[in-house]
Amino acid sequence: NIHNHPKSFVLYQNMMLGNNVDVTPSYNVENSLLSANYDPDLEAFVISIPKNLRFQNGRLVEAEDLRFSLLRSLFIKGWFNAGTALLWSVEGVVNVKPGDAYHPEKVTGVKILNKHQVAVKLRFPSESFLYSLTSSYFSPVPREALESDMYTWKTHPIGAGDYKVIYDDPSSSRVVLEKISSGMNEAKLNLNYSPKIIIWTSEPEDNADFDYFFSPGTEVKEKNVF
Repeated sequence: NIHNHPKSFVLYQNMMLGNNVDVTPSYNVENSLLSANYDPDLEAFVISIPKNLRFQNGRLVEAEDLRFSLLRSLFIKGWFNAGTALLWSVEGVVNVKPGDAYHPEKVTGVKILNKHQVAVKLRFPSESFLYSLTSSYFSPVPREALESDMYTWKTHPIGAGDYKVIYDDPSSSRVVLEKISSGMNEAKLNLNYSPKIIIWTSEPEDNADFDYFFSPGTEVKEKNVF
């Protein structure tokens, strides 16, 4: 069951959420779902959302979605707070404790500039900030798709990544993903090499192209079984 394997679930979730920015093999940061640049006049990083970027539920991604997605992990109670660790350099992060009610204005360094841009001001220089944006912890998600804890999905992950879920039963061992093939998301895909349908399964009779084995204390092992 994919839901019972954290490493497998992260890989699965990343395909739905995508990455705000990517890191090249030479460790340069490049734009992906979003673009991020430093604005010397604002003394802040400005993260921009393409105007036609949509979630898999069809809704356009807006700046409020991005702010929520950047900050939600800071407020989550009883969960490893990746947000605090990765966003420690952001102005105002110290004003939030896990379990606090969601009030984004507490994080004074994160402000909505307009419908498609969010500014992030750091309280001290940090070379790692842009690299932090590569984590799907901060990829845009629609708040209405999450429970009140801001972490648990009401059904399955919904984001603006390359794939959407077309079948997902937590009681089953099979999850089916379909490649998005319209609008902004299509431009991000290499249509020659990315599969249209991906099936995550633990059923031996499915004759998978790749097998992933997970055991406590070990890294992911991949076996090609063509």
